[in-house]
Amino acid sequence: MQQIEEKFEAKKKKFTESSEVFQEDLKKHCRKAVEDDMFQTLVEKQYEILLKDFEERAREAAAASTQSDSANEMENAVQGD
Repeated sequence: MQQIEEKFEAKKKKFTESSEVFQEDLKKHCRKAVEDDMFQTLVEKQYEILLKDFEERAREAAAASTQSDSANEMENAVQGD
């Protein structure tokens, strides 16, 4: 019985040590790719880019609408004469 307990304790010790080594290796390899403040900065920059793009497209759409309205007014004026 004592030999079985000694074998068990040896296996348990070996398992515990390998588990600790694994946990240390895991900590080395599992780190944040980007820190929180850097992530927030990236999000803010992307938001600004998207907002500028949206505003530019809105301006282009408004300009196209204005040109279309002008063309319609000219066509109506020509047809009215």
